[in-house]
Amino acid sequence: MKSKKVSIVCLLLSLSLFVELGLGFTNVQAAENDNVVTTAEGTESLDSIIDTISEDVSVDQEGVELGDKSTILENINQEDINNLNALAEQQGIEYNQPLTKESVVQMFENGIDTINSEVEDGNLEVLSDGSLIESDDEDFYVQGGSTYDKTYWWGRKRYKSTANANKWASQLNSVGNANAAGAVVAGAVFGGVGAIPNGLTAAYAYQLQNKVSYRNSLNKRGIVANLTWALVFTVKSQ
Repeated sequence: MKSKKVSIVCLLLSLSLFVELGLGFTNVQAAENDNVVTTAEGTESLDSIIDTISEDVSVDQEGVELGDKSTILENINQEDINNLNALAEQQGIEYNQPLTKESVVQMFENGIDTINSEVEDGNLEVLSDGSLIESDDEDFYVQGGSTYDKTYWWGRKRYKSTANANKWASQLNSVGNANAAGAVVAGAVFGGVGAIPNGLTAAYAYQLQNKVSYRNSLNKRGIVANLTWALVFTVKSQ
């Protein structure tokens, strides 16, 4: 009888320990899940950073001017930078070092410098809404056209019809399969635009291709891809 009581006590202790370990494991999993940044959160942080910088950006016929960087750095939220790093990793971007407030602003400033050089050389034309188009881009002025590019201080917006989105997705897939160099990937992604920062990979091309193909499959209106100078991107339906 005494032996049975001891066995029951041992069994209860074992069950108690098992439950505690199980709860502990669940808590660890929950904590890990809390640290996972979703695509939506990363995109919201990207928009927040762009909105913050935009408050100190002005555009006129001469080009783009970036205001006081110290104010911009002060207003950028560090959590947004953390989320941007997570989004970049998901999209296959390989920076030399994790993004910081300073490096993000510098990437956008480099993009602005490229824009200004293109404006000065007559390759880009500034529109009344602050966006820019290539001076020889006839597609932009086609009535009802759904395939054209617009450049903004933050990057490039590419509009693609259903057919052209399929062609672009195929091109991106080919670049990924070829494991092409960053410059080749940049050409396929951004099109005819100046110097693009290092960090684009075959994985990036695949991720963009997947997003383009998915969005393009949802309707017959085509897609819009927002490609930033920080390399992170978003894709929406037209």
